Amino acid sequence: MDSMLIVLEPPDGTEENAVMQWDALLQRLRDKATQIEGIEMFAENAWQIPLKDGLPVLAELILGANAARIRYNVLFFEKAPEWIRSAAMP
Repeated sequence: MDSMLIVLEPPDGTEENAVMQWDALLQRLRDKATQIEGIEMFAENAWQIPLKDGLPVLAELILGANAARIRYNVLFFEKAPEWIRSAAMP
């Protein structure tokens, strides 16, 4: 396995505590992700994590999501995905 895409399901905003836990989790993930090369954040809740070096971020993400009762979806890639990016819009 090369990497994985993990998508967190954000809280619906009706519970203040859930939103606070969500914000705290995202901040911890951003802090950890800047320390490891190859992690891509596509949106605040969607991360591509290389399995070779990204396991600390993955562990933080899963532990934090489970503690905050945040659901997530995982897609594993056997080899590095080849993303096609659009040109910048004027």
